Amino acid sequence: MTNEDIRMKIAEIKGWTFVDAKKFIGARDKSGLCAFEECPNWPVNIADAMGLIIEMQSEPYIQAIQITRVPAIGKRWVMWVGANITETGDTLPMAICLAYIQWKESQK
Repeated sequence: MTNEDIRMKIAEIKGWTFVDAKKFIGARDKSGLCAFEECPNWPVNIADAMGLIIEMQSEPYIQAIQITRVPAIGKRWVMWVGANITETGDTLPMAICLAYIQWKESQK
């Protein structure tokens, strides 16, 4: 998945729709309120990605979130959420995003 694919997937998971998908302008949440700002760049910007971790940590059934960099697998970042979700990424924000997507999909 490209960074833009991941941005669109997370926005979709959050229930946002877009006035212009290429510019990510006019994101609307489930309440229908328009954010009037650019969609967060979760897979690139660590500050945006941390918002996803905060959302996961707010769930009472999440027992642990662990993140580490593993030299043995090409210095990739690995993120674990609870006992069942493990994702890797070339960057820390990417690992966070992929784990978030897997976590939300596991709730369906």
